[in-house]
Amino acid sequence: MGTETAAFPTITIGYELDGSPRGVPLLLLHGFPDTTATWDRVLERLPLADLLIIRPHIRGHGPTRVAAGQPVSAETAALAGDVAVLADHLGLESFHLVGSDWGCRAAYALAGLSPHRVRSLVTLGTGYNEATPVTDLSLDQVTSFWYQWLFQTEHGRTLLRDRRVDLCRHLWRTWSPAWRFADRDFAAVAEAVRNDQFVDTVLHYYRYRWGNAAVSEEHRAAQEIVDAMPDITVPTTHVQGLEDHCTRPETAARWAGRVTAAYRRVELAGVGHFPQREVPEQVAAEILRTIRSAEG
Repeated sequence: MGTETAAFPTITIGYELDGSPRGVPLLLLHGFPDTTATWDRVLERLPLADLLIIRPHIRGHGPTRVAAGQPVSAETAALAGDVAVLADHLGLESFHLVGSDWGCRAAYALAGLSPHRVRSLVTLGTGYNEATPVTDLSLDQVTSFWYQWLFQTEHGRTLLRDRRVDLCRHLWRTWSPAWRFADRDFAAVAEAVRNDQFVDTVLHYYRYRWGNAAVSEEHRAAQEIVDAMPDITVPTTHVQGLEDHCTRPETAARWAGRVTAAYRRVELAGVGHFPQREVPEQVAAEILRTIRSAEG
């Protein structure tokens, strides 16, 4: 299906709809730098007659833009709020959530803020809020986060502005070193990051994450709850590539104990940061297993 948009007072959100209007609602949240196309091969393996699948474009990517006059911010409460407002627009009281990268953190945040709305979680690569400002990350993880340190600087802004496509392609290569993606796999991403709010969105996300940017007033109250890391009380499956050179496997497991509902960790040998692209059949199987278990 084509991209649809929903306009709200503070943001316009682009999204894709697939499946049956009467199906079980499932939201697939992509990350940075990526787009809704990251889920294409997973969709091919899901029973579309039984599911209503919504794939939002995250802030700063594709057609999703904060309204004129509003601050361009990307704290995780803002990302979670976008999901909630879109679900309200579509008349969804509750739903299943799957997230990759930024989408994981948005999903965890929404599950912490509104657990009654989230029937289950599947997270790919990024564990529960693993990048709070801590000093005891492994040196391998510190090395993997080089781009996040770069984005704290004006040189990082310039590089992201002027060479964003090359930089994003380089991140893909380093995050999943064993995956040989084709130019066609990256083409939609190269287009999505041309969004005129991409640079400011990415910089705010990473600068807020490491304490170098202020929270937006709109999301201050919710972000205080998210930053306190409430327990996750919904059934959760975490899928972890063991060759993920963005969020290292040991880092993604750091706060797994904060998931107090049923929890499964699935480890995939030879897989990097994009399991949904690298092994879509396995990701689809885990999504279905989690949904069916949660639905009883």
